[in-house]
Amino acid sequence: MDAFSQFGYRISIGKVKDSMMITPQYTIRVNDYLKQQGFTTIDKEQLDDFFLNERHRYFIASTNQEENNKNQDCLLYASQESVGKGTQQLLFFLWFNKDNLLPSLQNKDKDLFFILENDNIILTTKNEKIEKIKKEIIVPNLLNQIQTHVKDRGAYYRLQEGKYDVHVVASTIETIPWKYVYITPKNNLYLGSSDLKIKTALIYLFLLFTGLLLALLISKKVYRPVNDMLYSFKEYTLDKLGTEEKPQDEFAYI
Repeated sequence: MDAFSQFGYRISIGKVKDSMMITPQYTIRVNDYLKQQGFTTIDKEQLDDFFLNERHRYFIASTNQEENNKNQDCLLYASQESVGKGTQQLLFFLWFNKDNLLPSLQNKDKDLFFILENDNIILTTKNEKIEKIKKEIIVPNLLNQIQTHVKDRGAYYRLQEGKYDVHVVASTIETIPWKYVYITPKNNLYLGSSDLKIKTALIYLFLLFTGLLLALLISKKVYRPVNDMLYSFKEYTLDKLGTEEKPQDEFAYI
């Protein structure tokens, strides 16, 4: 179980209706460990009640991002599994820091990512510059739009809020009512596609004109010796000869 700790994941094992659990380092009361990890709104009795009365095998809990420091801001994933050939049920607890869920943003100063659980934001990227405009972006109207339009699990939705595009994907797991929201400034491609087409056409015309000019210059360079020779034959043509002179052939030229 301790092999995952270097990656920021902590695993422990317990049972329903048992107040103790086993961690890689020691055996401890579940409620004490919950408090150590920053969980103040749930206890072992609530976990037992969930697994005894609910049909779901998975339980998700989150600490309050505002109440805890960065090291204690974590998520708990609990799963009840059958072990061995018997009917013995064990609870597996997976604890990890919320930062492990955050993607790397291409533009940290302008882009924003957060996880929405019903109407509560349980996790969001943090940056000094984005913090200043976060209140302007995440408004009640936006959250209402997300709750109204984003219903199908696993589906992708694109909404708009002011100067921003809002990309939303709902979690595919039924017991996790999460929505992953990624907000970016609107792309100019969507706003001025006609202007973009005109600029593209002008670029094509410029390239065409440049290509023709280069072809003309290259052809003059390549065929200059032939052109000079043809020009030298002009004095032997009929219109250049005098009235008493007879036309001459190429041997006379040579």
